[in-house]
Amino acid sequence: MEVTNELYIPLVYQNLLNIPAYEFGAYPGLSDIKILQLVRQWRTKTYTGVQLSYYYLLGHYFGPGLVGNVLMKKTNDPEWLRTAEDVIHYWLKTVSLESGYDLIPYHRLWHFPIEQRTITALQTLPCFFPRDELTMKVSDIADEILARSGKRCSHNAARKVNFKGDLFRGINNVEKQFIFFQPVPNKP
Repeated sequence: MEVTNELYIPLVYQNLLNIPAYEFGAYPGLSDIKILQLVRQWRTKTYTGVQLSYYYLLGHYFGPGLVGNVLMKKTNDPEWLRTAEDVIHYWLKTVSLESGYDLIPYHRLWHFPIEQRTITALQTLPCFFPRDELTMKVSDIADEILARSGKRCSHNAARKVNFKGDLFRGINNVEKQFIFFQPVPNKP
């Protein structure tokens, strides 16, 4: 639940409070300290999962709709993901298809363990790999990833992904409350 709430923060900032949430320097996900941590993580060359900044970066490049749509798709998808490999395959495939780009080279910055089935599923998509102030901090790693990919990658996302859900669902609606009170014991 905590992660879901943290992913909701930039949506609230951006859409309800009109506070930029997906720009470099924006707190909490893309603050300067988070960017330093991210660069350190990329330099370890070891997959350790992703932090909140990962989701903010997807929002930075593709808009908040990308992560939101993928999460909504999974909640409606009956496919059972049994292993960590299945989860990674599902995530990379779905986030790439939703964005319209092969995002495998970009995800190699985090050193995701990527299987051949994922590469095969995305081989017809055009590649995206940003070359901006952030990835230039690890230009040696980025150059290596791009050379290994064998694809010509776009360095600018051509489109933002529109959120297919209703961000305001439930606002100003009163529905059944699931609050249970314990009776107050009588004093003797």
